[in-house]
Amino acid sequence: MKHRDELKATTASARLVQRRTRPHESPIPSPCSIRVPSVAKKIPPRPASTVQSQPIGIFDSGVGGLTVARQFRRVLPAEDLLYLGDTARVPYGTKSPETVVRYACEDTAFLASRGVKAVVVACNTASAWALETLQKRFSIPIFGVIAPGADAAV
Repeated sequence: MKHRDELKATTASARLVQRRTRPHESPIPSPCSIRVPSVAKKIPPRPASTVQSQPIGIFDSGVGGLTVARQFRRVLPAEDLLYLGDTARVPYGTKSPETVVRYACEDTAFLASRGVKAVVVACNTASAWALETLQKRFSIPIFGVIAPGADAAV
């Protein structure tokens, strides 16, 4: 069943999915078609007064993180979500730890440049190798999925 709060996909070498609630917004470019540092300079940070209207960023090396996005939608239906599926470099599990950290930093920088108020690392590999680095490098809250998943399993 389709409705206005449905996730819409923008296809490119990497997929980016955003829940659109404001029809006047422009489509989001693919992170592979732009350089993150130049984007971060062009997009001014949002004032603190609009934190409630900022989306929550979620990224994964592919589309598996959409299950995390679905749970966010179920538990926090009023929140806007911005999903980055890095399908151009999937899977992260076969990459070196240094490469995974670099990819995770690039993914997080892209989401931060889009004005997210927090980032959820929905990729288990990136959560394992890069979560601590991301939390040190970025001023926004960064959450992984390993500890919450383990807690839920116990």
